[in-house]
Amino acid sequence: MIVEKGDNMSENSEYQIFPLNKLVPGETAIIVKIDSEIKEHKNHLINLGFMPGEKITPVFKSPLGDPIAYIIGRSIRIALREREAKKIFVTGDLYETEMV
Repeated sequence: MIVEKGDNMSENSEYQIFPLNKLVPGETAIIVKIDSEIKEHKNHLINLGFMPGEKITPVFKSPLGDPIAYIIGRSIRIALREREAKKIFVTGDLYETEMV
């Protein structure tokens, strides 16, 4: 896991971020950032609803484990392959994120 200071949180806060693919079904986290050097890929994920600040929960793994279905916010349901989920970073610290 990565520990970062400041960034989108208050300057004095420390929080752990980790790739989305590390969440297990039923855990909820907050999207922090999309780490892609390809602007079009990053924009595509944002257009699908993977916006920083949104709550995300994996709800179902396919029989072979890839892709995984996620709920973003309250209503967006989408399946994402692991290679894409590795580029989306989240934090499980809901209290810190909601204080922004």
